Amino acid sequence: MSYPVIAEIWSILESTLQIQGKKLVEDIAKHYKSDPKEVWAKIKPQIKIGLIDMEIPEPTTCSHMAGNVEGAIRLRCRAPCLIGFDACPRHVNSPATKSTTSYKLVDRVIDVVGVSYFVDENSIAIDKNGKTRGYVEDNTLILFEKA
Repeated sequence: MSYPVIAEIWSILESTLQIQGKKLVEDIAKHYKSDPKEVWAKIKPQIKIGLIDMEIPEPTTCSHMAGNVEGAIRLRCRAPCLIGFDACPRHVNSPATKSTTSYKLVDRVIDVVGVSYFVDENSIAIDKNGKTRGYVEDNTLILFEKA
């Protein structure tokens, strides 16, 4: 199994290995009472660490469905993904579920207490169970009072 590596990370690894190699050569030269620069000049051409050119992917979030699957609002996991993966560590081995039902896109707003509401294209705020709880006007969430 292969794992993708970002070019900058590989470059850092390569330079770290060269620095550690140079320290090892200096230690060996000191032990044999030789000039470290001469030993390093002989060994350096033999060190071959190729730098792999790779494109750096954009950071992604997990798109697997998670939480409140039975409710009116389908939530995505949105956990950060590891580099090179399109699923978070929890969902990396599970197949992506594709829904045949098309859902309307909504915006998520959170009130001062921390409760999430979802606002549709008509500025109607609904809760996670699909019940209308208020509306949004001038970027202000207005909730209905319970009678």
